[in-house]
Parts: sequence; structure tokens; C-alpha cells
Amino acid sequence: MSRGDERADASSAREREDRRFRVEAMIARKMAHPNERVVSERELEDLIEMVRDAGWDPRDYTSGERYHFHQHVELEREWPQGTSLQEYNESIRRLIEDPQTDVALSRHQGYLRVTFHGPTLASERGQAGQPYMVVEYSVERGYWATAFQTEEEVDTFFERGRRSEVVWL
Repeated sequence: MSRGDERADASSAREREDRRFRVEAMIARKMAHPNERVVSERELEDLIEMVRDAGWDPRDYTSGERYHFHQHVELEREWPQGTSLQEYNESIRRLIEDPQTDVALSRHQGYLRVTFHGPTLASERGQAGQPYMVVEYSVERGYWATAFQTEEEVDTFFERGRRSEVVWL
């Protein structure tokens, strides 16, 4: 690796860390004062980029990428037969970036989450596919926590008691 590549990698890593710091500060302020602070377009863009780029925790073999792929694509058949791991992850990133996706902060089993809830594309629906997709990001861990399809519209999803301290962004 050349010195120029090393500097670019270091700069990119610094930018990611700066973005994460800004996003986590915004989340803390928003959770502390949910009705007082409007999230700026820049803050929302930073959040979306951070979550999109986070991916699954590579150290988590029991509930990470392969587990969720096996559970939701292969067993539950929410995604079409033959969906690859890469296509599963691409559908997750697509939902995170989709302007139609609702975004909320909440707590699930005591842990702070960023939840993305939006429409499942027809091409992403398997035999047991559902009209909506949910992607959750664990703020504490800095990685995706889950991604699945659901029949529940966004209000129903949050009202069923699965989440507390729901704050819309």
C-alpha cells in the first residue's frame, strides 16, 4: 500500500468516526428531548449513511449475517428462492436509503435501536414475503441487529409493544 493510499484510508476512517460521533450525539439529544429538537437534513443523511455502511457484526457468529440470512431467506422464505447473501444485504441497504422508509429511534429489550420500516419491493418478496421490511441497527453495537419482512404497517409495528420510547425522525 502506498503512502497516498494509507493517508486516504486514514482520512476515510476519521470521516467515519466523525460521522458516527455526530450521529450518536444527535441520537442522545433527540432521545433526551424528543419533542424539542428537529433533526436536520444533514443529520438524517449522516445517520442513513452510517447505518447503510455498518453491515452485520463480523464477530457475531450466533446472530449475525449468516444467521439472519438463514432464518429469513432460507427457512422463512421471506425473500425469493435463490436470493444470495449479497442480494439480501443489498435489499437491506436499499430499504435504508429509500425516501419512503420511516425512521424511528426506540428501545427494544432495553437497547437503543434505529428502526427503518418501509415497502418491500415485489422482486424482494419470496413465497412467504410480506409487504413491508424492517431493518434495525443497534446503536450500542454499531451494527445491524436484524432485517426481516412483516405484514404490519409502521404504526402497528410500533404499537404492538415491541418497542418503547419511540421517537420519529
